[in-house]
Amino acid sequence: MSVEAALEALGAIVENAARYASATVEVLAGSDGKGRWIEVNDDGPGIPLHLHSAVLERGVRLDERGQNHGLGLSIAREIVEASGGELSLRSNASGGLSVLLKWNE
Repeated sequence: MSVEAALEALGAIVENAARYASATVEVLAGSDGKGRWIEVNDDGPGIPLHLHSAVLERGVRLDERGQNHGLGLSIAREIVEASGGELSLRSNASGGLSVLLKWNE
């Protein structure tokens, strides 16, 4: 895992989480014997499961009202994958989005 890649991806993900969170963004990190991971959770509206793949593509935006370009999650995914990791999305207990970055050892 490249620390620089992790920080660059994390910046884009935390910015997205802060934009959509109702009140809370949580960042967790650790290692589990298989590798290292970072997880970012927010308590926002989340993203429906059937759209998880789509929002990881460049230019795909679910909120057409803003001035954003739909690049944050896709760029984070590209950075993580280029550094040998993987990025996945899931719904969390609060109904918001959980973004998991993993790098195997």
